[in-house]
Amino acid sequence: MGMIGPCIFALTQSLGLYDFYQIKMLECDRHLEATLAALRADTEHDPSQLPRPLTKTKQISTLLFDVRSALFGVLGLDLTEVHDMGPSLSPRLVGECGTNLRA
Repeated sequence: MGMIGPCIFALTQSLGLYDFYQIKMLECDRHLEATLAALRADTEHDPSQLPRPLTKTKQISTLLFDVRSALFGVLGLDLTEVHDMGPSLSPRLVGECGTNLRA
């Protein structure tokens, strides 16, 4: 019984941190979605013209909204068509390089 108390305490602390980080990640997803929506307002790209996705499996670290459509609305192209460029890496590329990817 001596080790059960500290183990339960450690698990409780870990669960609290996990829940906290889940909330913070959701806040980041919502902020990113709102930012992409604001950027899209300045473009004329129609997300209904988005090509079919190349991958059918769920990607790791996928955001909670349709990143492909949001980025297509901003850029006019589907970054996920680039090999190994999934929905979680595409926003990072735009964040680092900006929306002008012609170079």
